[in-house]
Amino acid sequence: MRAKNTVDSILSASRSILKQDGPLKFSTNTIAKKSGVSVGSIYQYFQSKEKILEMLLELELNSSIKKFDEEIRGLLNLSIEEKVNGVIKNISSLFSENEYLLQAQKLFNQCEAFNIDQFFDREIVSRTKNILTLDNNGQLSQEVEKILLLSKQLFTPFVAKHQSQVVNALSSVANGMIQPKLS
Repeated sequence: MRAKNTVDSILSASRSILKQDGPLKFSTNTIAKKSGVSVGSIYQYFQSKEKILEMLLELELNSSIKKFDEEIRGLLNLSIEEKVNGVIKNISSLFSENEYLLQAQKLFNQCEAFNIDQFFDREIVSRTKNILTLDNNGQLSQEVEKILLLSKQLFTPFVAKHQSQVVNALSSVANGMIQPKLS
């Protein structure tokens, strides 16, 4: 129980440092001060600050994916345009909620356990493909494939400061790509 509390304190302090101070202030000394856990104790649980970051990425992204899945399920009975717009907004939310971790991961490029491209393809694209209407061949339409690729290109560089503009622009492009097919 004590070990769990110590790990929770380390993770909570790490999350707080990354959110409030940014990845450049993320160090074991800063984590120790903020968590009240000695640097030596931190190293008993984590080999490095990158390992702490990997654990945070796993925990936070798993939580976000559960939320993403719930939101996506709410799109089941909507039109293709509403589904695509909902997917785009949910992808945007997932990345903006976790931007602080993803930026830190990019800075500390040593997090071997996490690759943003693989995450996007494995977690987001696969879930999205399951929700969007398939064409006669059981394949996603080329338009939807292009929208997913465009989403990946726009969101993985973490343009969260202009996230609403990206969502609106991407939704407009998506609707323009889909609309002619439906007429």
